[in-house]
Amino acid sequence: MALTILVGGYTSMITALAFTSGLSGGSGSLSILSQSNAGTNPSWIALNPTNSSILYAGQENYNGQILSFVVDPTTAKLTQVGSVGTGGQNPAFFLPLFTGTEIIAANVGFFILRASSLY
Repeated sequence: MALTILVGGYTSMITALAFTSGLSGGSGSLSILSQSNAGTNPSWIALNPTNSSILYAGQENYNGQILSFVVDPTTAKLTQVGSVGTGGQNPAFFLPLFTGTEIIAANVGFFILRASSLY
């Protein structure tokens, strides 16, 4: 069984990796499943706590946004479905709240902690 790993970073892409463990002690494999455009510097990513087909990606840049995507269950390709401003610049960390409808973001520089509605 393959495990899908989503990876963000300081690029414009989020990469989906397929990891297959080796059976009976054999070696496993890691391969690129897909790559999706994800804005600018999607350095922090997180799944929605109530719907794992929704992924959030922080845009660590001057305009400070968090983009939301639907993850295709077969290919792991992303389709952007929304965005919300963080009220500051360079959101280095965010946390989707347990309700799945709000998010808290911490911005770098002028530190602003903001809770935003996702819907």
